[in-house]
Amino acid sequence: MGDILPDMTVTLVDGLAGGPTIQFGTGDWQDGTVRGVAISEEAFDLLEPTIRQVVAEWRPLARYGVTQLSRSSLIALIEGLVALELVCPETSRMKEGVTDWLTLASRQPGPVTIFGL
Repeated sequence: MGDILPDMTVTLVDGLAGGPTIQFGTGDWQDGTVRGVAISEEAFDLLEPTIRQVVAEWRPLARYGVTQLSRSSLIALIEGLVALELVCPETSRMKEGVTDWLTLASRQPGPVTIFGL
């Protein structure tokens, strides 16, 4: 039997996503007005190397906290994800879903935040 592919679903979320997920969102996590997309921790593992390279605010273990992106980091992240090549169709669709959402969010006022586990 082949390897089982981890969950590569990109889920639109109002509020904070529960469970072992990482969320890209807008709004305030403290008052529950977050809107965004959530992916599994395994899916995030594929994106985190790019995030580490291009997001100035990213720190070790940031996946376990809340990181608000500056405008320049958000644009760099979008560009980095566009350039990221993933071979498997499921992982490519996940990356494209996150990138599309980030691109739409970049056109709106207010910051984008990565909400960790």
